[in-house]
Amino acid sequence: MSLSTGSPLRRAFGLDPPPVDRANSTSSVTDSNKSPRINFLAQHLLNLFDEGKECDVLFQLDDGEIVGAHKLILISVEFFRRMLGGNFREGTKDEPIRLSGLTAREMRLVFRYIYTGNLEESLTHKMALRLLRLSQMWLFSNLRRSVVEWALGNLDKKTCILTFVNVSNVLLSSPEEKAMIRIPPERSVASKGARLFRAMSASSSYSRSKPALEATLDEGSQMSEYERFLKRYRSFLQTLATRDFRKAIREQANELARISDYRALEAFA
Repeated sequence: MSLSTGSPLRRAFGLDPPPVDRANSTSSVTDSNKSPRINFLAQHLLNLFDEGKECDVLFQLDDGEIVGAHKLILISVEFFRRMLGGNFREGTKDEPIRLSGLTAREMRLVFRYIYTGNLEESLTHKMALRLLRLSQMWLFSNLRRSVVEWALGNLDKKTCILTFVNVSNVLLSSPEEKAMIRIPPERSVASKGARLFRAMSASSSYSRSKPALEATLDEGSQMSEYERFLKRYRSFLQTLATRDFRKAIREQANELARISDYRALEAFA
């Protein structure tokens, strides 16, 4: 049975992102079979960026490369607005701004997203999770939402646990989620971890389990961003065969230890 993007099964389980109203949206996730639509002005600005023309701010990255951009575009993001606001002296050819913890490739991907509102068609799972962490560091909510949508649209049995852990860690750490989320904190982290592994290893099929959150994620309630993610993620798990589900847990079990907020494990309780 096909699970390709746009297939009836994916639409039925809500695995594909909803259609984007481009007239009212500044951000979108590209379909793997289509090129992103960019208006004339955005395309012109992107060309200037790609060609390194008229750049008025420079950044030096960990790999030694220098990436130029346009301040007027970057300050649309709060992180860069604070960095570049006022009479900044850095960012020139003689004194580029040093940013640690990321490469030129990662920086260019973020900049191209800022310029166009689109993620790269060639985005890999590893790079998507890296961008997700950057969105957390920079409090870049548009990028975070786009990457989460991309991750949900590209879930597979080889990376589904890794995706769950990374998205959970990012979303549950945001102040908005902490205020809205209705998952009760677990009293015993060790007990929760043991319970999780027992449930996963013993379950004949995830679809037969009854997640503790089911009652709280009804259509009539106001769901947080994380709760919406959980609902779609669980729908994906239900499409996995029992052997694929167990194999995913065995091969990616070490990733579960990286969960920073154990409320996330209620998704499997």
